Order: sequence, then C-alpha cells, then structure tokens
Amino acid sequence: ESDAQLRRSLWREREAGRKQEQELEAAVEDRQRLARQCEDLKKSLASARKELQGAQARVAALEARIAGELDPLASETAFLAAVRVEYARRFDEADRLRYPLARMRVGRAFLESLRKLEGIDLEKVVEVCAQVASGRAHEIPGRAVHELTEGLAGRSILRPSDGAKAWRCALQVGTPSARRLHWWKVPAEAGPAIELASVAVHDEYSIPG
Repeated sequence: ESDAQLRRSLWREREAGRKQEQELEAAVEDRQRLARQCEDLKKSLASARKELQGAQARVAALEARIAGELDPLASETAFLAAVRVEYARRFDEADRLRYPLARMRVGRAFLESLRKLEGIDLEKVVEVCAQVASGRAHEIPGRAVHELTEGLAGRSILRPSDGAKAWRCALQVGTPSARRLHWWKVPAEAGPAIELASVAVHDEYSIPG
C-alpha cells in the first residue's frame, strides 16, 4: 500500500473518529438538556399541584362557611354546598381523580321529601349523596345501587322529556322501612348529571319527575 493510500486511510479514520466524538458530544448534550427539561417539568407539576391544593382548600373553606351559615334544607344551593363539602372532606386527592364529582342539581320535590321523612340523620343523606354524585356508591355493597323499575321486576323508569334514567340506593340497611335515595341520571354531552329526586321508605318505588 502506497504512502498516499496510507495517508488517505489514516485521514478517513481520523475523520470517522472525529465524527463519532461529535455525535457522542451531541448525544450527551441532548441527554443533559432532556434531564433539565424533566426537572423543570417536575418543578412545574409540583407547583401546579400545590396551587390546585390551595384552590381546593379555599373552595372547601368557602363551601364549609356557606354550609355552616345555611341549613342544608334551607335551599337547593345550601344542600349542594353541603354535598360538596362532604365530598372534599371524605375524598383525598387520589379518590377525587378516581371518583370525580358529577354535575348535580336538586329536583323540585327532593328537599320537601327530606323534610318530611323521619328516622334518618341529615348528615347521612348528605354523605350518601356525595357517594352517588361521585359514582363511589356503586362500589359500596351496603348501598345496593340499582335502577328504579316499575314494580319489583318491571321495566327501567325513563323520563320522556330528557331520557334520564331513575336509580335507587339504600340510605339504611337492617332497619324497618329502611330509607332509600332516588335520583335521575340525566344524559348530556358533557357527561351525565345527577338530579336528586327524593328520599323514601323501602317499599316506595315512585320518583318525582
């Protein structure tokens, strides 16, 4: 092999080595840049979580003040505020992600049925309403969640005006005339809403429309 060929071969090897070094340096720089970006994202996420927790605490405090100043039975707004406070108290951050609170509203006869019904604490009704509105009630065996039907084994009850389906769950178990909570699950593009309809005794299967 001639000297010229040897020099060209050595030059190509040096160029290849130089290129590999440059590629390695670029890879190291990219890795360092990605590591910095990852750390920045972690800090941003931690800051966002802290801000969210602060906002949730402020909302809970406001709702607690509202609920403390107003009897939950005084108005629809007061009752829903009590449900949201109960949800904030009972559900931690992980639970709130798994069981997000659905949109809620109070039906025209709900508060009146609750005022008339005896033998159950208001706090228990509020607690179960929070479980229902978050979907948690479906996983609690004692709640015995099921569709409300026409009679003991009839068809599901649907509201013609909006296609809402009637549901029922237990507020109490193992007591005479155990109380039940009735609600409508109202379909919507943004996700179903929960319309609290009535509280009733075990043997009552009607639901206010």
